[in-house]
Amino acid sequence: MITAYTFIDWDSARRIVRPKWNLSDGGSISLKDRVSNVEECFSELQTRVAAKLVDIEPGRQIRIVKNRIYHGWHSGKTETLDRRAWEDAAPKLRPVVGSKISFLADVEYGNVLSCGGRRLPLFDTLRHRDGREDQQKMVDTALVSDLLSYCRTESRNFRRGQKPDSMAIVVGDDDDLLPGAIVAEQWGLPTYVFRVTREDESKHLNIVGLTYKL
Repeated sequence: MITAYTFIDWDSARRIVRPKWNLSDGGSISLKDRVSNVEECFSELQTRVAAKLVDIEPGRQIRIVKNRIYHGWHSGKTETLDRRAWEDAAPKLRPVVGSKISFLADVEYGNVLSCGGRRLPLFDTLRHRDGREDQQKMVDTALVSDLLSYCRTESRNFRRGQKPDSMAIVVGDDDDLLPGAIVAEQWGLPTYVFRVTREDESKHLNIVGLTYKL
């Protein structure tokens, strides 16, 4: 049995199921509709990830036990509507269990880094820009930091000549996530980067077997 963590860039993952409203109307969408969209997106994500793992790791039993979600969770110290929607949706999420792949629904938020410490949580990860869309800050680097922290923790179980019983799954379309995934893989942690809407990869990067389209 392989134990896996997912590290999910929500801005990428939620494109799996487009909301039934225009993005420009975001401020007027009810919390109930946002919660429903989170539930629908996460359920579809579970299904697609499980199917992809069956394809690329045939015959292996994999249990996803923790999901860390990264997004602009606070404007200043005020929770964003996306964060409120997630907190309401999280208790309603359900595991997906198959003969080989189990995808549990336990969720943690990436603004509280897994390393802990007195400087957490990270606030102000969604910042207003005059005349332009709000911009996320520290989200990709938080994900990569947690990925490498997980690799470091699991490395105590790495043995020469044996396949590790741990795995990391990164869900995100941004190439800024790739260096961290490459480091984790090089350090010995089996790591996959699953793309959501990205169709083509750079022909200049050596990432065959690292990235896959969901």
